This record gives sequence, C-alpha cells and structure tokens, in this order.
Amino acid sequence: MSSVSATLFRPGPLRGTLRVAPDKSISHRALLLGSLTRGTLTVTNLNEGADLQATRQAVRQLGARIEGDGTNVVLHAPEELLAPGTIDCLNSGTTMRLLMGMLSGASLAARLVGDASLSRRPMERVARPLREAGAAISTTDGHAPVDLAPHRGLRAVVHHLAVPSAQVKSALLLAALVAGQPARITGDERSRDHTERMLRYLGAEISWNGERIELEPSWLHPRDVEVPGDPSAAAFAVVGALVTPGSEVRIERLCLNPTRDGLFRALRAMGANLEILDAREVAGEPVGDVVARSSALRAIDLDPALLPTMIDEVPALAVAAAYARGTTRIRNAAELRVKESDRLETVAAMLEAAGVSVRRLSDGLDVVGTEQLVPRIDVVTHGDHRIAMAAAALAAGSPAGVHVDDAACARVSYPRFHEAWESLQR
Repeated sequence: MSSVSATLFRPGPLRGTLRVAPDKSISHRALLLGSLTRGTLTVTNLNEGADLQATRQAVRQLGARIEGDGTNVVLHAPEELLAPGTIDCLNSGTTMRLLMGMLSGASLAARLVGDASLSRRPMERVARPLREAGAAISTTDGHAPVDLAPHRGLRAVVHHLAVPSAQVKSALLLAALVAGQPARITGDERSRDHTERMLRYLGAEISWNGERIELEPSWLHPRDVEVPGDPSAAAFAVVGALVTPGSEVRIERLCLNPTRDGLFRALRAMGANLEILDAREVAGEPVGDVVARSSALRAIDLDPALLPTMIDEVPALAVAAAYARGTTRIRNAAELRVKESDRLETVAAMLEAAGVSVRRLSDGLDVVGTEQLVPRIDVVTHGDHRIAMAAAALAAGSPAGVHVDDAACARVSYPRFHEAWESLQR
C-alpha cells in the first residue's frame, strides 16, 4: 500500500472478538526503561507502529541490542548509555520528550530531530524543568531540533507541573533515575501513570497518589514485560459498536489503567452498554476484556476531570456525540490543538462533513447529535491517525460510509487497523 491511501469505510454492524494494537505508551516505556536495567528482558506484544520504530532505533543508538523485529523481542540493555549522535524521532513526541530526560540524566551530547509535524510540537515544557535541574539543553524556538550537551551533573528534581502531563513527568523521572537523584513532582491530576507503574514493576522505589510523585535513587531489575492492548486503539471499535445497531464487540486483554479509562466512563454516562470481564494485573498494569453492544446514547457535558484520562480518545467521543440525543459539550481540551493535527479543528471538520452541527471553542467543541448523517461523507485526515480511525467508527452507523483521503496514516499507532476493522464487518 502506498504511504497515502484513499479508502471508503463502509457502514454496517461490528461483531466479533478482537485483540487491538498493543498499547503504544507502555511499549515506549518497556523499551526505554528496559534499556536502563543493565540486564536482559523479553518484551511481548510490542507495538509495531512507526512511533515505536523510532524508539527501537533510539535505544539501539544508546547501546542496547534488540533481537527480533516483530511484536516479541529480547532486549539486552547496555552497561552504560552511549552518546547517540543525532536521533530521528520521526513523528513520536513520546520518544523525543522521554529521551530528553534520559539523555539529560546521563549528561550525554545528542541532537533530537523529527518530521515536520513533530517539529511543530512544543518542547520547552520538558526542556525548562530539565534546565532548572542542571541539564544543558536547548530547543529551536521552543521546538525540535533539541540539542543536549554534557553538563556538571543533574541536581535533585523538584518540580510543580503547571499543566498535568505524562510526558513531562516521565521525562523528569527518567532524568532523575539515570542521574541517581531523587525526584519530587507535584501538580499532577492523575495523568497517565504508566512510567510510575513500570518503574515500580522493575524495582524502583517510587510512590504516587495521582497528585504527587516521589522517586528515590534506584536500580532497575530486568523483568519480562507483556504489553496489553491500547485503549486508545480500542476506542474506535467500541464507539463503532455502540452507534451501529446489531453490533457486539469483545476486545481482549485491554489495558484498563484508571488513568486511561476516561472514555469508558464518559460513554457509560451517555448510556453505553459496556461490560468488563476477566479483570487482572499484567506487568503492573490492570488488564481485562471489554464488551461493547449497540446502545441508544444521550449527550453529556464531559466532566473536565476525565480529560487527562482520555485525551487521545476525544475524536472517538465526538463520533459517539454525533449519534447521541442532545448536545455534548467538551471543554479544557486545548492540548488537542498541538497533536499530529489541530485535532479540535479536524474533528469538527469531519463531523460537519457528515452533516453534524459543531460549535468550535478555543478549548473544546459542542457537538449536536443528529438522527441521520448525510449520504456522502468525505474526510480529510491531515495525516492524523486518530482522525482516520474515528472516520471508520463514524462510517459504521452512517447511511453510505465515509471516504477518507489518507487511511494509511492509521498505521502510525495501529499497523493492522484495516484488517482488524474488516474482520469485525464480515
């Protein structure tokens, strides 16, 4: 398939059992933290998307050896991190921001670059607190390329988050860990805690309560990691099933981390028929199966406290809102304007193309549900994988499907999205 692929997602119910793409956030951390264990570990069910290819190459440049190119790999961590030269982070903000922390902690020279989209995303929110702790780090007008230089040594990391951010706090924790320093981070509002959970799973002395994180100088021990399914990837099949009559989908071995389940809580508030089965813990993460059945949805005012736990799922929620009775109001989501696209704008444009009334705000959207979408729906993704997958969910309950200009961009986070979607619509 070419890198740009126009696709018609067709209407029709979704039925069956699915294992969605491995969680991207946990996959990044398995490789990055695994490379700090000074041992050998196996990572199973690793995400294979383009973002993870950037992280795989980055840890190789840091001296790690990776056996296997698929979803199951053996990672041999280096005795010490090597100066990597220039690392191409492609489109992965997680790769770039977490590396800023690791490299600052190790006092290594490096240059971090990315594609045009990543080079527009803000990097000072990570660079500034690292600088305050003693790192020698500079950005290019607040963006990539990011340059790091050796320095006199990192001090203890003490920082109050101005805006809750899993990537900022993770970069600071990695910097402190590598430097052998303690970290005290406050101001969190239950943003994703995958780094904290994996640090604890690998033996770090760390505590957190959703608002404050404390890390003591620690050594990590190699332990095998199984990556659960990505709730962000599952969001679109779940919503597609909810809005399409005659649908029932079971998604197996899904990450149910409470900092990631905001969409499910929001959908339940809308009247969604969702069931959790076989709940358990895997490599420090809560995991279970989610069953979604077609439902009559009603509009909600989204609880702002849920936003940090579902920021990547807002496009899926907006699709659910398009089919719901009433006006759904989404606020405090300005961060979506600096994702792979201006996601508030691209979501609004997608829904308007379907005949849905949308009111744009600087930090959110008002989506007025409609009983009938227009027959011809054309969606421009702007290369954003979440928009391509949201279009598939929108199509499932539509009269005649949705034509997408570039559906292949879904492969960034979900390499086999099209095959998985087709398996549910057979």
